[in-house]
Amino acid sequence: MNRPKRTQLLLFAALLPFVISRQSGAQSWEFAPYRIQVWYGGELLERESGLNREAFEAALTMQGRVVAGATWSLEFGDVPVGIEPDLTSAIESVSTELVASIVDPTPEPEQGVIKQPVDKVFLLGLTSKKSRLIWQAREFDVRTRTWSDVATVQVSGQSAVIRGAFQAMSNAFRPVLRIESSEGREAKARIRAGGLVVRPYSPARVTEGSIIQPVIRNNDREGRVRENGIEVVEWTLGVVGASETNFVPIKLHSAFANPLGVRSSRRKQKLALVERRRYESTMLYLKSRDEEQRPMAGYEIYAKDPVSNTSKLLGVTDWRGAVMIEPQEGMPFFLVLYVRNGGKLLGRLPIYVGAHQEVVANVRDDNRRLQAEAFIDAIEGNVLEMVASRELAAARARNHIKEGQLDQAREQVAIIRSLTTPDELRQRLDREQARLAQGQERPDERINTKFSRTKDLIGKFLPRNLPDLLATEIESAGGK
Repeated sequence: MNRPKRTQLLLFAALLPFVISRQSGAQSWEFAPYRIQVWYGGELLERESGLNREAFEAALTMQGRVVAGATWSLEFGDVPVGIEPDLTSAIESVSTELVASIVDPTPEPEQGVIKQPVDKVFLLGLTSKKSRLIWQAREFDVRTRTWSDVATVQVSGQSAVIRGAFQAMSNAFRPVLRIESSEGREAKARIRAGGLVVRPYSPARVTEGSIIQPVIRNNDREGRVRENGIEVVEWTLGVVGASETNFVPIKLHSAFANPLGVRSSRRKQKLALVERRRYESTMLYLKSRDEEQRPMAGYEIYAKDPVSNTSKLLGVTDWRGAVMIEPQEGMPFFLVLYVRNGGKLLGRLPIYVGAHQEVVANVRDDNRRLQAEAFIDAIEGNVLEMVASRELAAARARNHIKEGQLDQAREQVAIIRSLTTPDELRQRLDREQARLAQGQERPDERINTKFSRTKDLIGKFLPRNLPDLLATEIESAGGK
């Protein structure tokens, strides 16, 4: 064997384990089912359905096989200590830390290899209201340590109990994607269990146009999530593009230029959860971006279709800083909201109408800018009046000097001295600038720039030594 071929074979042999490992990681992500732990309660279950626990679990497992196919692997367990057994009144208040401590994922040596015992946890509770049974389901995603909103399904009759329980779980379920690359507003992601989806109605199915919420998980060196290591990327949503495989393009819409930052690694995993519409509308609350969290009233909210670029005014925030975002005729449920105040654009907020009952956006308190502009407009009006008054008095004084009427010239100088001085105007500006800066974490450069320009204007058109110059001219004329 000649030397070049031998070198090529050795290189191939060295790279082969790496290639196999990468392919194995992708396959285990795409072809391993979601391992789902179901914790359920409800004293009404056996009485209303006639099913004991074993029969209920068997029936729910069968329903899962029919609808979700191989994408779901259901496991059942008793409600852990520390959570109310009936899981009805307290389903929204279950602690993230408590659930995570029970189903905390084990370290993953290689990103993408499924080695954690549980992917999802479902809390499932049954209650009754006016002779109707109501299933409540809430999903906890173990990797991202995030909760879904509560999904509710009303059922009537024993035969609908199993179907209703599964429907509630399906409505709460959020498929997961692993973001493998991103740059600016473009990303590529791989769909979890995507290779097992064969039914169009599978809850694990991710389609073109699906809306995703990116989440960044920060791990320690052992692969466990760090304290405060979960970052739900705020005001950033993605739209899944067309693909014939489970590796799909993502178009990101965000309030930020580069929302996903640095590339993924074992220490920093970029994931995404598919959003589901559960409500008819979404209430948006605008609050100030400071410690006080003041409601931002009177802000205009515009909606823009990111595909057609058509836009319309949705409304103005009320005294609570709130405005209802409802589906718009001729527009999709996914919109980009534009926040404006006083003619200024303050933010672009992507939103999936109906995915959440209410959302809160912290925006820059633009009322300070408007107050600054109103104050500066008043000061600049004073400056114009003072320039006119000073120039008129100075012109009269110089005419009197030419005619030798020095006493009348001194009267005009006295008039100039009686006007507000440039130093007094600067002091007013300094006091107002300091007042507007109170409670701010950092200086507002827009406001500071406006004040600086006004001070420069005063120095240029209101020279402080004008009365002294005229007085000198009068004294010189008197000595002639």
